[in-house]
Formats: sequence, structure tokens, C-alpha cells
Amino acid sequence: MAPSDDQLVYAPARTKWATQPVDAVRGFVFLSGLAWMRKHDHTDRFVGLLPARMRDAVGMMTATEWIPLEDALEIYAACDALGLSVEEQIDIGRTVSSANNGVVITTIVRLIGGLGATPWLGLRHADKVWRRSNRGGAIAVYREGPRTARLEFWRVPLAASRFFVTSMRGAIAVGLEALCERVFVSELPEHAASDGFALRVVW
Repeated sequence: MAPSDDQLVYAPARTKWATQPVDAVRGFVFLSGLAWMRKHDHTDRFVGLLPARMRDAVGMMTATEWIPLEDALEIYAACDALGLSVEEQIDIGRTVSSANNGVVITTIVRLIGGLGATPWLGLRHADKVWRRSNRGGAIAVYREGPRTARLEFWRVPLAASRFFVTSMRGAIAVGLEALCERVFVSELPEHAASDGFALRVVW
């Protein structure tokens, strides 16, 4: 039986209020973002917008370490201050997701390819992919229609950054494009909170 509209179809392991907030972000997220900055000649300005204590730390971070939330928020604040266009922010999200989740996404597509692959099957893994990059928080997937999903990001203090929220539109889109002809991802302002947000995905 098909799920009814606006139904929670893929729930995280815990309820919203039992979910632990994000307290760290994996270093590879920022290293991939820095690679985009170098390619587009934004590195010097970005580093200049960081607090002095963070400038050397960014240069020394490794892909596998967990960057504490306080430091992650400082990095995203500098990204906000860059004043990049919405298109550039989305492109960074696409770049970071492709660089760090590409193999995982390809494996998922290969595994479900014979099952009549659709974005719904891909979205089943959204929370798992989220946890590769973030320690804490969660993604809940709701069905709003046959080809429309709402992704709610729970317990994510990073939502304080406009850059972070916007870049996630690109990260989600690139993860689903292998399963359909085109994907549109938009923000849902009515779900915005200090520790969460929501995106609508249409294909």
C-alpha cells in the first residue's frame, strides 16, 4: 500500500527531541569547500574573514577529524560574510557532496538499480549519508506527493548559517540526480528554526 501524502516515510533512529544536536562536523566537508574556494579565487578573502584563532587551524585540519561545533560555526559565519550568490552556494554544496559522498551514492544506486530505482529509494539513505559528515542531528523524510518529499533537518545548530542551509540544496540535489531526470530543491522558510530547517525536493 502506498504511503499517504505528508507522511513520515523514513524516520531517523530517534525522535526529534531524543536526537542529539550536531556537535561536530567532519574535516573533509571543509577541505572540499576550501578546494572550491581556491578554484574560484575566494581563498584569501575567506581566510581573512575568519577569526584570527581559526586561520592556522583551517590550514592544518585533516579529512577524518571532527571539527567542534564552535569552530564549524565560525567557518560557516565566514562563508556567510563572503556574500556569495545563491548559485555559488548551491554549487559548493554540490561540490562537497560529490567529493565526499560520491562513492557511497554510486554504491547505493548500484544496489537499488534493479529495484525500479526512484528518488524515494535514494532518500531512504539520507540520514545515513548525513551521519558520515555530521556528529549528531538527523534527517527525517516526509512524503508530500508522488514526486515530492520534504526533508526536515533536526537538531542542527548549523541552521544559523544561511550559507549552510543554501548549500544543502546542492548537496541533496546531486545525491538524487542519478535516480531521475531532474531534481528541484527549495527551502521551506516556515520550517526554519534556530536548530533546524526543511527542504522540499521535487522530481
